[in-house]
Amino acid sequence: MSEWNVCIHDFNQRKFVKYNICNEYFMATMKDTAMKCKSKEEFLKELKSECRYRYWSKCEWEIIIQEWTGRENPDEQKIDAYDQLEMNWDRFTEYVVSEICKMTRSKKIDYLR
Repeated sequence: MSEWNVCIHDFNQRKFVKYNICNEYFMATMKDTAMKCKSKEEFLKELKSECRYRYWSKCEWEIIIQEWTGRENPDEQKIDAYDQLEMNWDRFTEYVVSEICKMTRSKKIDYLR
């Protein structure tokens, strides 16, 4: 099964955990999207839109990172799961495309190869 992890905070367990963005449901959705698209560019646009819809600026996907140098007012920044994807967007898109190609050998998505 596909796996691309981001770091999130599980408030039930009260700890940071790895979360697999490329879970079965997400990949099935992206496979269906790929079947409907007519070009790789169109698919990548839809992938970005889907990731933003799911993981962008929603509190359950946000964590705060902070420098740890012992200063009284350390710098901190809020990032979400989408920010974590965006840091490696080119690799992430290559990975998703590769996994979709493995999932199906359909002629309808030859444009991804």
